[in-house]
Amino acid sequence: MDAVKRVANKIAVMEKGKVIEKGDLREVFLHPQKQLTRQFVGGALQAQHILNTYNFDKLADNAELYQLVYSINDVTKSVVADLDVSLNTKASILYGNVEVLSGEPIGTLAILLNLDEQKQKEAIKFLESKNVVVTKLDKGVLTND
Repeated sequence: MDAVKRVANKIAVMEKGKVIEKGDLREVFLHPQKQLTRQFVGGALQAQHILNTYNFDKLADNAELYQLVYSINDVTKSVVADLDVSLNTKASILYGNVEVLSGEPIGTLAILLNLDEQKQKEAIKFLESKNVVVTKLDKGVLTND
């Protein structure tokens, strides 16, 4: 996969012998449509290993885990810090990674938001207004192994 990230400009993601997603490398990584593709974005296996070290069972019911993916070209300020200031939140950054795809840095963060449902929606809207792709992660699939 590392070689693809360095030299390719087009990508096709296959599952069980069938193409499930294809297109421009940057667009597929910034806007993955399928779960398998999302697993490739931002070093998902490494991220899952790190996230598995957290004890999500002890979180408040309204705490949610999100993956943020963004192009370095689209984010000129600290978007998480701006979120905290704009909405008076305290997002916890649990994981961060930068991949270089066809010469362009693509950032991935895993953050935890402990907010009521309305504030969660406002936070997502704020992040998306900054060209950040936001995916809610299922804490239930993360296990402490």
